[in-house]
Amino acid sequence: MTRPTGFPQLVLPLFAVLLLELSSSAGARSISEPQAARLRQTSPVRQPVRLNDLAEALQNKDNNKALEYARQALEQSRQMNHRTEEARALINLCAILNYLNKSRDSLQPGEDGVALARKLGNKRLVARGLTTLGRTYRGLLQPEKVEKCHQEALLLAEEVGDKVLQAQALNGLAILARAQNERDKAMAYHERAFRLREEIKDRSGMAVSLFNLALLSMDLTRNDKAAEYTLRALQIQEELGETTRMAASYQQLGTIYTTLENFPQALEYYRKAYELIRTFKDRTPSADLLTNIGLVQHQSGNIRAALDSFSQALTLYQQLGVRTRLATAQNNVGWAYLGLGEYEKALALLVPCLPLCDEFKDSYTKAAVLDNIGTCQFHLKQYPQAHQSLEQALRLAQEKGYKNIERNVYGDLADVYRELRDFENALGCYEKMTTLKEALSGEETTRRTAELQTRYETEKKQKEIELLTRDKQIQDLKLGAQQTHIQALQQDKELQQLSLLAQEQELSVLERDRQIQVLALSKSAAEAERQAKQIELLQKDAALQKAVRNSLLGAFATVLVSLLALSGLYVVKKRSELKLQLKNEEISRQKEVVEQQAQDLEAQRQALLEANLKLTEADRLKADFTAMLVHDLKSPLSVVNATLQLMGEDELVQQHNHQLLSASQRSVEKMLTLINEVLRVFRSDSQEIPLHPVPLNPASLLTETIEEARLAARSGSITVESHFFPDLPLIAADRIELGRVLANLLANAIKFTPVNGVIRLEARLQSGQGGEEGLTFLRISITDTGDGIPAEDLPYLFDPYRQASSKKSGLGVGLGLAIVKRIVAAHGGTVTVCSQLGVGSCFSILLPTIEPVVMAATQPSIPHIQQP
Repeated sequence: MTRPTGFPQLVLPLFAVLLLELSSSAGARSISEPQAARLRQTSPVRQPVRLNDLAEALQNKDNNKALEYARQALEQSRQMNHRTEEARALINLCAILNYLNKSRDSLQPGEDGVALARKLGNKRLVARGLTTLGRTYRGLLQPEKVEKCHQEALLLAEEVGDKVLQAQALNGLAILARAQNERDKAMAYHERAFRLREEIKDRSGMAVSLFNLALLSMDLTRNDKAAEYTLRALQIQEELGETTRMAASYQQLGTIYTTLENFPQALEYYRKAYELIRTFKDRTPSADLLTNIGLVQHQSGNIRAALDSFSQALTLYQQLGVRTRLATAQNNVGWAYLGLGEYEKALALLVPCLPLCDEFKDSYTKAAVLDNIGTCQFHLKQYPQAHQSLEQALRLAQEKGYKNIERNVYGDLADVYRELRDFENALGCYEKMTTLKEALSGEETTRRTAELQTRYETEKKQKEIELLTRDKQIQDLKLGAQQTHIQALQQDKELQQLSLLAQEQELSVLERDRQIQVLALSKSAAEAERQAKQIELLQKDAALQKAVRNSLLGAFATVLVSLLALSGLYVVKKRSELKLQLKNEEISRQKEVVEQQAQDLEAQRQALLEANLKLTEADRLKADFTAMLVHDLKSPLSVVNATLQLMGEDELVQQHNHQLLSASQRSVEKMLTLINEVLRVFRSDSQEIPLHPVPLNPASLLTETIEEARLAARSGSITVESHFFPDLPLIAADRIELGRVLANLLANAIKFTPVNGVIRLEARLQSGQGGEEGLTFLRISITDTGDGIPAEDLPYLFDPYRQASSKKSGLGVGLGLAIVKRIVAAHGGTVTVCSQLGVGSCFSILLPTIEPVVMAATQPSIPHIQQP
């Protein structure tokens, strides 16, 4: 059986190309419609400039409007003979047509725009035009011209110091290097671009560079590094709210974790990407992601879920009219049906794929479809048709060099030859399949070895460059130190000259101080005369000040009395406000108490409502149970009634009396069993299980019960195994009741185990834990290989008023497990269950022993069934 084509990178190229192309517009500013309207209403002279601004702002956001603005800018700039804006408009036209995947239409505007920018001598515009023209040449598959454009753009951008243009040129060179399988070279370009964008703090561009570095790391099988780069890019995209690029990063993480075979993590990231892109206008990526989700689900063994995902993807492709992917999508659905064993459905989907493959010349998918068709025919025992389909797939795979499909076809052909008893050809096919498998493994090893060698040589060269750079830096430091020493000597000489000048200035200052002292003596005599006159004036002022002071004291006394009166009024007001505040606080506290009481009453009301609902549900369950019991009692009573009517006819009594009486006896016994189960349940509800515990050897009871179970299991070819030591410690138990528990569990195991299944009974000792340290328990486990119990039924398995959804019809009312639980609880023990769909179930009983014992070093192992 052949895996579907494109696994696991079906959608990755779509997002990769999207992000690589978006990188050139990382610095474009977004613009709203009101802003656009204001720009359109500018002066006629500035109109071409504004239109070009609009065209650049709307690139890759609304390319149709951007194209309209660029054409208007080109027309108006030519009318006004505005040559710079004309060149800019031509370059914008080239860029927008590239985004619309119209490389041929974008070539002429791009070349004209670059030529005009060269003529004007505008190096920055030439660099931008060359970067845009390089993308055009890449779409036209002209790698030489692509490299030439981006190299020249890089040199011009470095010359004018424009780091944004440098990063865009490096990005274009990296894409070309990756396309030519020069991955280390592409990695170096992207790292340089990342550093440039980090310098100018262009976080959107940084995220693009990290995404591209992750792509290259995946090419070099450095998946851990790829995951690290992608997560860093995703963090920046989440901060910026870039939904489209976030979806691409989630998609890439899904692919990385699929390669690492971490399928749960891969599914998580694929689903996150799907939730983001399902609202996009273009729904094709949603279908692609559904395909990837299905592939991972199939790879992890969840084929039913994979079928749902593949079917949704196929429906989307049909609705969107994407005929080129219909063959692959139908092959995926057929492959899922093949995995589920529904071979006719798979064949009905796979056969129509062949005309689609021929229509679009998809030879790889055709080979895979033929292989899957042959596998279906083989399982349907259509061996001649299977041989013919597989031979066609083999010829096509050998002709096109699809070695992985050729290997799978040889394996399927070997199975066909084996069924046809042609063992010689079967052996030859197996040998060829093994040879191809080893060859593919060897090629992978050789490729990885070459990549490791290339990586080692690259790292070695980088280290040599780092050492040379370090030596040069040391030499520069030595030269710098010498120059610093010379400068220090020159500074010392200058300091000495400054010191001499300072001494000369100090001497002149001393001479000046002496002259100042002479002048000060003459000035002091004049000052003494002036002070005598001031004393006379001060005496007159003192008399005047005394009179003023007396008047001020009188005014001060009046003001003081007024202030005392005001302070008394202020104190009274403050006391009133304080009393009012205390009263308000007391009212607030009382209000909070009342509100709390109201909340408590509401909580009590809700609790009563919930209790009432639970009681109503219990009553409903009991009513359902009663109806079910009456229904189950009706059938055996009907049989007894019919039997007794037939026995009234003498002739039938003579001929079939034995058979009729046997049927009546079985029906009566079944009815008595049901009634006894009901009585035991109601007794256990009333805590009326009568026990007569005695010291009991569990080994004898287990041996007796296992022999009875083997007799019952013989009709279904079911094997009943037992694993326990004969010297188990004594337990205090009612032999009849405990025997009924074991018989019930074994009967259930036999009932739900298919033909040729296995039932295993084990008993072992277990030490107590927590508050039961020092005690010893006996664990009895009964494990079957049946269908298992659904997870949603496990919590209600021991409820007497519920039946599991997986319970077989016509086998009782489902009270056995409720009785088991209550009997075990009456013995002071517990009963538990674990189950897994498709694997089986394990019921375990834990009973206390009469006294602690020394546990043996080796005990029988109890199989563990994991929860799903």
